[in-house]
Amino acid sequence: MKKLGKNPSSLESLHADLDDVRSQIAKLKAERARTERLPCTVEEAIGRIEETLQPTRVPLHLGNFLAPAGRGPDLAAIVPAGGMLEVLLWASADTIRAKLREAIQAEFEGVSDGISAPARAAEIQRIDAALLDLERVEEGLIERGEVSGLTMRRRPDADPRAVLGIYDESGGDTAAA
Repeated sequence: MKKLGKNPSSLESLHADLDDVRSQIAKLKAERARTERLPCTVEEAIGRIEETLQPTRVPLHLGNFLAPAGRGPDLAAIVPAGGMLEVLLWASADTIRAKLREAIQAEFEGVSDGISAPARAAEIQRIDAALLDLERVEEGLIERGEVSGLTMRRRPDADPRAVLGIYDESGGDTAAA
């Protein structure tokens, strides 16, 4: 970003500075969106498999297997409604786990590793802080224009903290809106 003087020499300079800041804001918002869409790491994806396929207790009604001869077990009575998936997972968890691991590793083959949840959160926090700083510069330019008698539109998605001049108690920025 080019340095902004305290008193822009002309209206064109003020508008150019505002356009420059808004262009940088748009780039940061695009960077944030890209960061949010990055895949997780292979390790996190595999961890999600483990979370999903945790050994669960299948609520089978095993008493139905003890029915007198000739009255075979009624599958609907043994497996509660909607419980067939749980039975399949219970019976085949290791196979399903292995197949999902293979599929995830194949998906990540030749692709960058993705981004871990903590790294994603830190990057988004960094971007949000930079956005807030730029939006405060933008608001300063708008206010300078207003002092000069210009009406400059604010972006509808501008951070209210920038527009209202709100800082946290320590005088620093807070990234959470």
